[in-house]
Amino acid sequence: SEVLHSFAGELATTFDIRSSFEQTPGLDILDPLIAEHLFRIAQEAANNALKHSRAKEIVFKLHRERELAVMIIESKGDQWSLPKEICGGVGLRLMRYRADLIGADLSLQPCAQGGTVVTCSLPYHPNTNTQMPE
Repeated sequence: SEVLHSFAGELATTFDIRSSFEQTPGLDILDPLIAEHLFRIAQEAANNALKHSRAKEIVFKLHRERELAVMIIESKGDQWSLPKEICGGVGLRLMRYRADLIGADLSLQPCAQGGTVVTCSLPYHPNTNTQMPE
């Protein structure tokens, strides 16, 4: 989560956009492999937002919903052109592959105000701070 916070700051500085990170207090992803995959998914989602939607703002959120840890990347700009540019792309396939590796569900939805919302949800085990699926 500290890495996502830093990444949001780097995006804002490098691309001159608004970028922020929000996290539910006490929600920590301590498994380094899960944290790495989540970061790479967020990185690819941000890349797609900048490349395909001319994003003016990207918000990263990490929170808990019941027994799930949920990462949301919301880009505000144009909606991604999902059928042609994204759905068959290597980036989205890698995002889905990474999500599968950690037992997470990945979805992409258009945002009502323009832009795209990428959601990655995985089982959260507070006693072990998430663990890889068997």
